[in-house]
Amino acid sequence: MISSPLSVVHFSTSDSHGAHRATYLLHRALLSSGVQSEMLVKFKTNTDPSVSIVGKPTFPERLRSSLDPKSALGSFYLETRRSLRIRLGKPMHSFNENTNTLILRDALPHLSKVDIILLSWIDGFLSTGMIRRLYEQTRAPIIWTLMDAEPVTGGCHYPGTCRGYTRRCGLCPQLPLRKEQDLSRKNWLAKYADLSDLPITFVAPSRWLRKKVKSSSLFRARRVEHILLSVDTRLFRTASKEVARRSLQLPSDKHVVFFGARSMAEERKGMRYFVEALQILKERLRKTRSFRPQSVLLLSAGERLPDVDFGFPLKHFGFVYDMRTLARLYQASDVFACSSIEDGGPMMINEAIMCATPTVAFDTGVAPDLITSGERGYVAKIRDAKDFAQGLYRSLTLTSRGSPSFTEKRCFPFYQARSYRKLFSEVIISHSKGHPNEKHA
Repeated sequence: MISSPLSVVHFSTSDSHGAHRATYLLHRALLSSGVQSEMLVKFKTNTDPSVSIVGKPTFPERLRSSLDPKSALGSFYLETRRSLRIRLGKPMHSFNENTNTLILRDALPHLSKVDIILLSWIDGFLSTGMIRRLYEQTRAPIIWTLMDAEPVTGGCHYPGTCRGYTRRCGLCPQLPLRKEQDLSRKNWLAKYADLSDLPITFVAPSRWLRKKVKSSSLFRARRVEHILLSVDTRLFRTASKEVARRSLQLPSDKHVVFFGARSMAEERKGMRYFVEALQILKERLRKTRSFRPQSVLLLSAGERLPDVDFGFPLKHFGFVYDMRTLARLYQASDVFACSSIEDGGPMMINEAIMCATPTVAFDTGVAPDLITSGERGYVAKIRDAKDFAQGLYRSLTLTSRGSPSFTEKRCFPFYQARSYRKLFSEVIISHSKGHPNEKHA
């Protein structure tokens, strides 16, 4: 083992929301465990002095942030940008175009004594060429925490049914212009040229993501560790359901189902399966004596709620920026429903479990890692709305008999920090022996 304090530097496009928030939590957990940790970002939202801005937003990013998308000018800009991207053959979905906005001279003072470089979600921040330059400047081994599948693909964050990433990409179904030598092939070739000989170890927060690495043409031979994302256990913890409902002004006599995502319009979030499952659940409740459909209340959170009939009364909270409010939503609910059909997480499952809220989810992402059907919720067959409805019914029926109580030590920050510190020691020792790409089963 190597002696403390270790010096590690995280690179993340931002320090808040989703994947970026998970990176910030890891950064703080490592600091608490005695590691000398810094976080370098392009967008900073907090006042933490251990987080530094070393990137410059592009003009389109600055322009987008200054416009209200609901205004006439904002709508015109977004539609014009969309039309232009189609003509240029640019992707319509979230797709890493391998651009760089890191200002190297600003980053170098933070890297003088670094032992490990930690990468997470770096889309629009670090290019593959810049990752190589960082290694050449520091000679520090790299650990890349996967928040989605993009690091092992030609640019897509989620490949869907496409298997191009197991070859060399090209003919990408997510690009408007279908051709062999497209942006996905260009990105694949750049990753191979810039990263294939670097000492990169991957961390997968779900076994689902680990399988993506092991089936990829770029990095299938690399070491991949499975370490769950931690949550802020000061907020996401068991608490009184009655108190949580009072704080949110929710009725105490309802069976509450909470669901949400940043963008519920994305197909991979599986909302159509969830809506179908709710209709099946409603019909089943009409025939049962346990409780009636009118006793069920839906809660939702996210940027945009689909214009569909959910079949039950619904209260929408919009996008929840305050983590205390988000924690109370879990704590006030009888069930958390996650209908994602393709996901690296989501982190909402980790948060729900730590609030002792039974979770119903499809068999993807972190769901099979954390949910023990019958104890913590239910794992439904992928895209099977009927099975998802069965999970909702079963979980609601069980929670109506009493409050569940469970926890998961692997989601505690101290456990995550301990797992990373162990990995740091092994990676540094392997790198010092000249075996940076050693394979591990």
